[in-house]
Amino acid sequence: MWSIFFLSLGIALGCSFFCSLCEAALLSLTPGQIENMAKKNPARARVWRQYRERVDTPISAILILNTSAHTIGATVAGAELSRICDGDSWWMTAFSISFTYAMLQFTEILPKNLGVRFNTTVAAWFTTPLSLMIAVFRPVIWFVHFVNRPFEAKDGTQISPLDELSALVQVGRNHDLLDTFQVNILEKGAVMRQRTAREVMVPVDQVTFLHMDQAPQSVLETIAEDPHTRFPILQRPEDPNSVVGYLNIKDIFAHFSPSEEKCGCTEEKFPVREDSETIRILPAKETSGTSALAAVPAISALLCSGGVPWFSLAAFRRNVRFVPETMPLNSLLKLFVRERAHVLIVQDAEEKMLGLITVEDLLEDLLDDDLKDEFDVQLPTHLLRTGYGIFTFGGGVPLETVSSTLEISIPLEESARFQNLSEWLLAQMETVPRVNHKIVLYGWLFVIRRVRREQIFDVLTMRAPEN
Repeated sequence: MWSIFFLSLGIALGCSFFCSLCEAALLSLTPGQIENMAKKNPARARVWRQYRERVDTPISAILILNTSAHTIGATVAGAELSRICDGDSWWMTAFSISFTYAMLQFTEILPKNLGVRFNTTVAAWFTTPLSLMIAVFRPVIWFVHFVNRPFEAKDGTQISPLDELSALVQVGRNHDLLDTFQVNILEKGAVMRQRTAREVMVPVDQVTFLHMDQAPQSVLETIAEDPHTRFPILQRPEDPNSVVGYLNIKDIFAHFSPSEEKCGCTEEKFPVREDSETIRILPAKETSGTSALAAVPAISALLCSGGVPWFSLAAFRRNVRFVPETMPLNSLLKLFVRERAHVLIVQDAEEKMLGLITVEDLLEDLLDDDLKDEFDVQLPTHLLRTGYGIFTFGGGVPLETVSSTLEISIPLEESARFQNLSEWLLAQMETVPRVNHKIVLYGWLFVIRRVRREQIFDVLTMRAPEN
């Protein structure tokens, strides 16, 4: 009788210990640990990966054995002890208390702590026993799932791998392993496949074009007034669907060495004077018909010469690649790297141009460390000044700084109402700003160089021409 008592007690405690150990290891194994396991034993890792993907199957087998061991073991051991002690209540009470403690301590608390702490070791040891247990209880598992089917989670309610990855990234940030910048790269990189070129392209209405028949001086004035370095070239003017390539302005500058002596750009033609901390252009009467942007040295050298006879867009035209609007961002990045491309033209299904995308646009979207919505854009606050009286302001520059730099008197009510240059200029315009939009205020010409989400990012400022 004592042998049956101790045997039933040992089987109950042993089975429960094994079940709790496997359960803790199964639930605590991370995808990273399984991938590390695959380097040493791919077959074992494949088994545990399947267990993690359909965790209800191994958990059901574990709980069936564990509960059966508890119930049957306690029943048999209690019955044998009652027979040995003739139903003595004191012995039965002592057994119940001792058995409960043993089950809690040695079949729940201890094995689960060990299973979590040494989960990879437990997984290595008990892969085969757990698989055999699942095979033995397969009919019971099927019946349990059949009964529980109305209450089981549908596929759409399961946590997606992307959510798990995001959670792991947040864990890395909480432990100071990753900063906000790195977290943003990982999270945005993970969803690049789900986003398309249309989401990051520059819309066609914000693109500055050149065309094959454009006069050299007109080309130079266009590229001087635009902050970009690459311009799509059209076969037919005003037809964005006739793109035949693009121009990189660095190709132009590589073919000449501007010299003020050669082109006649002297102080008599462009007189300048120092005034306080700024240097302004003072247009002379004989230069009233010249673009104010002629003060830029490299462009000035070309414009002053009366045009460039050897200049031809066809000679500088680079081939351009066309991509569909639905192309995923990860494919775009591979295309940029593989073909060393810098500009891609985005088209719809009917091969109509929707916009363009540069490698800078893609990287800016990926590396932008501030998560913003369409109403929350952090504007730049840079302020650059040159010796030719031209200023470049970021849209986020405070209005007081603009006022003091340009030495203009902006009414106090406007200074209090608008926080930065972007808000102030937007209030003066009746339409949504576009690149190269010009407005004259207080004798200064403001040229919009860059727009993002209907806010002004970059402004070129110079003295307005007299005419």
